[in-house]
Parts: sequence; structure tokens; C-alpha cells
Amino acid sequence: MSGEMSFFDHIAELRRRLIVCIIAVAAGFVFGWTYLAERILRAIETNMLGGMKLTALTPMAAALARMKISLVVAVAVASPIVAYEALAFLIPALKPRERKTAFKMVVPAVALFLTGLAFGYYVMVPFTMDFLKTVVKEDLIINMWSVDQTVSFVFLMLLVFGLIFEYPLLATLLSSIGLASPQFFKKNRALALIGILIIAAVITPDPTMVSQIIVSIPMYVLYEVGIICSSLVYPKEKKAS
Repeated sequence: MSGEMSFFDHIAELRRRLIVCIIAVAAGFVFGWTYLAERILRAIETNMLGGMKLTALTPMAAALARMKISLVVAVAVASPIVAYEALAFLIPALKPRERKTAFKMVVPAVALFLTGLAFGYYVMVPFTMDFLKTVVKEDLIINMWSVDQTVSFVFLMLLVFGLIFEYPLLATLLSSIGLASPQFFKKNRALALIGILIIAAVITPDPTMVSQIIVSIPMYVLYEVGIICSSLVYPKEKKAS
């Protein structure tokens, strides 16, 4: 009897794994709504806004903010389960070398993303908020930030930095499959630096370039880390040629 699964078997397995993922996300949402939403809001006000109180400018604003926080918590809590279910579904279709690469990248991907979140939470978001609060003097415009929009802005910034810190992994992946070589990254250091400065200028509001430099330094360090990773995984036969 053949060990290969039919098309309908694959559909059934996919359905089962999707149900598990949905249940995990739903459980994470309930947990976030019940236990973490208020704590996270207090952390935003205390650690990022310097104690400034957020306001609900519409009847639904507070509920929307709580829903957004709960959804982020749900994704964070369910992500290990979702990653496992996705890998378990895809692994049988991969070649041995591709399986090994996939497993090796899971832990670094999570670690880099968490590092990016920490950098955004402790450094860039408070810095950005402090700047935005002082753009206009209080005797001219009173800062009364909407809770739902502020939560969205904070989470967007954290997501951006989480994704930025995934760059070494991207360089590793491209090099492991032979699409980019260490020499390519080394030759394009100058262009990369220009691109980093442009990206830093776009995602930071400070016109004095202080925040741009703060963002650019770790981004360039990540670029150099990507070169090291590229050298380690680039196929030996292509290095020889």
C-alpha cells in the first residue's frame, strides 16, 4: 500500500491543521482580552508616553483598542502552534536539505523578531513619542491622543522593527539557495548604507537626524551580520566556481 496521500487527504489534513490554528488564535484572543489588554495599555502610557493618558474620542474607541491589543496577543500566543502546524504540513513536500534549512531558521527567526520588538519598545517608540509630543507647544495645541489610533501606531512601529531585524535571515536564505553571494553583499555596501539611511529617514520623525542615526546603526550592523551568515551558508561548489 502506497504511503503517498491523495489530493483529498491533503485537503483534509490542511482543514484539520487550520482548525487547530483558529482555535489557538481564538484562545489567545480571549486570554489577551481578559488578562493582558489593560496591562498593555498601562505599559504604553507609562513606558512609551511618559504617563500621558490616552483618550477615547468615539464610543467604540476603547473597545477597538482592546480588540487590537487582544488580536496582537492572540497572534503572539498562537504563533508557535501556527508555525508548527505550517511546518508539519509543508515538511513532507520538501527535500532533505530544504527540511534541514527550514528547521534551522525557525529559532533565529523568532529570536531576531523578538530582538526587533525589544529595540522598538525600549528605544524607538518612546523616542518617537517624546518627539511627537514636543512638536507643538501645549499652550497652542493640547495633546489628546486617541487610544485606538495610538495603539495602532505603536503596534505598527513594533512590527516594522521586528521585520527589519529579520534581514540577516533573509540574506541567509537567499545565499543558501544560491540567489545571492557574499561578494554581492560586500560589493553593494555603499548602496545598502544609502538605502538604510533612506528607510531610517522614512520611519523616524525627528528632523535633527538623531533618531535616524539611532535606527541606522543597528540596521547596518544587521547588514554586516547578513554578510557573515551569507558566507557560512553559500554553496561550496559556487564558491569554488
